[in-house]
Amino acid sequence: TDHTDADQSMPNGQRAWRMTLWYTNIACLKTKKEYLASRVATAQIKPHIIMATESKLDPSTPDNNPEISIDGYTIERRDRNANGGGCILYYRNGIALHRRQDLEPAEHEIMIFTVKLDTGNLLMSLLYRPPGNKNCAPINLYTENLDHLRSKTRAIGTILAGDYNAPGRKTLTLCTTHGLSQLVKGPTHKKGNTLDLIMCDVPNLCSEVEIEAQVGNSDHYLLEQSS
Repeated sequence: TDHTDADQSMPNGQRAWRMTLWYTNIACLKTKKEYLASRVATAQIKPHIIMATESKLDPSTPDNNPEISIDGYTIERRDRNANGGGCILYYRNGIALHRRQDLEPAEHEIMIFTVKLDTGNLLMSLLYRPPGNKNCAPINLYTENLDHLRSKTRAIGTILAGDYNAPGRKTLTLCTTHGLSQLVKGPTHKKGNTLDLIMCDVPNLCSEVEIEAQVGNSDHYLLEQSS
């Protein structure tokens, strides 16, 4: 099993994971999958993990359907329906990723995972908060419960990603409460708004995210975070 490359840069002798993560709001996966697969195939370093929101899938589309599958990757997903919402994650075959559905709230579009490192688990979460929704409960849920999630998963590091559609003060409170760095420093939407975020507390992963061209005709840009 691939526990990925490691070094000695983390404190207390913890070995840090070297990773390439992609995230985007893909605005209907089926219409963008070929663009995404082409980006993966031609990437100099293929991403270990790809996260996307607004997948717009329902259970009638199985994971092995060519409309959504990407060679060399396993899928985890949380569907809403074919008209909106939804989250999906691809991870390279061999990576020791485990979905923690037992920790996912039923009322919010949130997925929770652990990735096995040599010395512990990396906690990862993907969130989609719909635009125009004044309810900040999904973000408040992280603020109030992240320490509990870290404890339940025995996490030595945390990465939160997603389309937050959120006031900056809410995510600032989340970051300051839990020692996270918000890594996205520019607009992630073609209208100039920063809607998509990646937050992290792993020292060697806390470098500024690259904002790349959108996938197909999505109105959100692709975020690439590498260590």
